[in-house]
Amino acid sequence: MTPSKQAKALGLESLKQVSLMTGISYRALYDWAKDRPAQFEITLLGCIAKLDQNKGWNESELAARQDIKQEISQYIRDIADEPGACSANESTRLHQYADTIDGFE
Repeated sequence: MTPSKQAKALGLESLKQVSLMTGISYRALYDWAKDRPAQFEITLLGCIAKLDQNKGWNESELAARQDIKQEISQYIRDIADEPGACSANESTRLHQYADTIDGFE
């Protein structure tokens, strides 16, 4: 069974949906299905649990959420990198905060 069919068999819309939800590239997911089937299955099950928690966000909602997350983290990085906008310690903390936002699913 293909990775996409495995995702659909578990009730997900597509492998693209899994990629959007996890931030893991489509190619990596495809490779995991072949080389690391347990990790791939756990990833799929995690997506199902997340969808249950989020009441079933569709692909366009997930993409919009990802776009907003990227805009916010980039805005924070821009502030951190603006000369004279903050101290070196504050800049470091802002970059760490932006990295944390990037890590949210």
